[in-house]
Amino acid sequence: MALRTHSAAITGAAVAAVLVIAGGVVWLTAPGGSASFGWFAYAPLADDAFSLPLVLFGQQIVAVGLVVVGLITAGVAAGFSWGRRVARIDAPRGSSSHPEIQ
Repeated sequence: MALRTHSAAITGAAVAAVLVIAGGVVWLTAPGGSASFGWFAYAPLADDAFSLPLVLFGQQIVAVGLVVVGLITAGVAAGFSWGRRVARIDAPRGSSSHPEIQ
């Protein structure tokens, strides 16, 4: 039983790492630069146009999503592992939390 839960935590951490790395790769390979469309504003008195400093495009949104899902998965895997460890420490030896086994 302990081996299955240990491998579940390791699997979760591995999936999280893959998602974060994939998000980083997608972010780095996303085409950069300005687009010919988007939000802009024109200040008539200053004769200057300016655009928003952070506008995400298709691949960048996917990259951010992958990283966020990866970090959430890492948190779940860490919480699962920590919870199992705390339950093992707090339980008296020879006892089981399952009512039918006692």
